[in-house]
Amino acid sequence: MLLLTSCTTSKFIESDLYFGMALPDGRQIDSTAWNQFIHKEISAVFPDGFTVIPAHGSWKNKQGIVITELSNVVITLHKKSKTLDSRIDSLKRKYQSAFQQESVLRVDIPVKKISF
Repeated sequence: MLLLTSCTTSKFIESDLYFGMALPDGRQIDSTAWNQFIHKEISAVFPDGFTVIPAHGSWKNKQGIVITELSNVVITLHKKSKTLDSRIDSLKRKYQSAFQQESVLRVDIPVKKISF
């Protein structure tokens, strides 16, 4: 569940992070390892809340090969902050290192309206 304490949207950003679930050897990151990463790392960066959506997608790796894999998209709404921006980038690097990932896609979108 995604929680917000304010409806003022001019300062809010939606950050979407795409975490691939395939390891270089073809195995999948298991649910235990993924859940540990959520609880230890993602929850620490987004203590106010986030949403995880299972996904399936394709991307082109550095060798130009199209890779199709399962992924998890983490979505969060947050106020603009250089500190949080750095923490999100650090989160991406931790995942890449822990799970031998080439990249973690990050998309930041300005929020125009929030309605409950």
